Amino acid sequence: MTTTPPLATGANPPIPAEQLAALTSLLSGLTAAASGTATPATTSGTTRTAFPKHARLDGAKTFANWTRQLRLCLADDIRSYVLDGIAPDDWTPSQRSARDAVAREVLANSIDSAEVSAVLDKIPTADLTAPTIYSTLKSRYAPDDATRTLELFSRLWGFRPMPGTVAEFDGWIMDFKAVAQEIIDTKTTINDVLATLLLAIAHPSLESFKASFTDEQRTQRTLPDIDSLADRMRVQLRSTNIPSTQSALLASSSSRSTRLKCLACRSPSHRVAECPTRAQHPPPGPCRSCKKKDHWSLDCKKALEDGKKPDTADSTVDSQHHVGCLATGLLARRRQLRNHSFVVDSGATSHMVSDKSLFTTYRHIAPTKIGGIAGGINAIGTGNIAFIAASGHPITLTGVLHTPGLFVNLLSVSRLCDTDDVRVAFTKHGIHIDKDGNDIAEGARLDEGLYL
Repeated sequence: MTTTPPLATGANPPIPAEQLAALTSLLSGLTAAASGTATPATTSGTTRTAFPKHARLDGAKTFANWTRQLRLCLADDIRSYVLDGIAPDDWTPSQRSARDAVAREVLANSIDSAEVSAVLDKIPTADLTAPTIYSTLKSRYAPDDATRTLELFSRLWGFRPMPGTVAEFDGWIMDFKAVAQEIIDTKTTINDVLATLLLAIAHPSLESFKASFTDEQRTQRTLPDIDSLADRMRVQLRSTNIPSTQSALLASSSSRSTRLKCLACRSPSHRVAECPTRAQHPPPGPCRSCKKKDHWSLDCKKALEDGKKPDTADSTVDSQHHVGCLATGLLARRRQLRNHSFVVDSGATSHMVSDKSLFTTYRHIAPTKIGGIAGGINAIGTGNIAFIAASGHPITLTGVLHTPGLFVNLLSVSRLCDTDDVRVAFTKHGIHIDKDGNDIAEGARLDEGLYL
């Protein structure tokens, strides 16, 4: 009696030998995988995927691209195990060992530098697992500054549009999810989302600002808050959109001969203490003794009644005169000056700015009295400011004092010359400021000591 081969009974013809062999091999593999004695299928993450040479890790600059490629080379379950160190609960010890071996092989093939490989020598042999290898490389080469956040979100906000076919969509969504997972892994904040989006939709005129801002983040652990970033962008927009007619107002208390003029009558032959007509000229500010504005401190009756000595000392007069000439000119021309105008003062020892939003860097300081200004003004902070001159040249000033009580912004000539290496020339017709032979600002004479 003829024996019918297995799987060949019934009306159908026998299965070809090659198909039968393939089915038998697949059944054996599945049975072995269930018992943990053999290599699992592709979905178990054990497929040996060749790591592209262009994406291999050879230092910090390639870490981001290396991580992206590593995610693509690892199957879903083993990816979480390597990157997060979390093994599924249903893995048996032998399955975990097999998957770890595959992951270690992928990691080894992803390194393209002897220097990078040497980093792994510090790991004890007993701890040489795939998650440990990855975390060691990450701690050594992953950027730990805010540029990492900027780089991640720039890829998200600039991600290519969704394709219109299912075949293309599958690859597109895989790449999108890879970027999203990286952002999730970095534990970003809502401020990171808003700040990076603000940069992504910034006006094209701020491209240079975005480049310098990104470079600054190499020394920062986190991105600045959204309000701070918005203030800085407002400053840049203001400086890049200054009409040519709004050139800076330039003022000077320039020469020593100017400083010797009388504060009251403006005569160069005497000082205010010896002025015979000072009562006919209003003082630049209130009396320092009684705070009234109808007389000079030198003529204060209340000070005489209280037995106080009027301010007649040379040092006091010199101090008042040093800034008084500029203050008098500014007060006299206040209606002609726009609020928050930039005024160049050759008598000031520091730059002074009243508008905090102009600062690109800022730190608070203890209130510091600004001497010689009637009514008293305090500096409460210091930092850097940046603006665009009427000529189009970008200018950055350092060590600027924040003085909220000042209705104009003062630029110190001595500070400009000492720290910014510019040349300032005052003439009877106007003022010229140049740097490296290029004119960056100029103004016409408005009045004695004031230039526009």
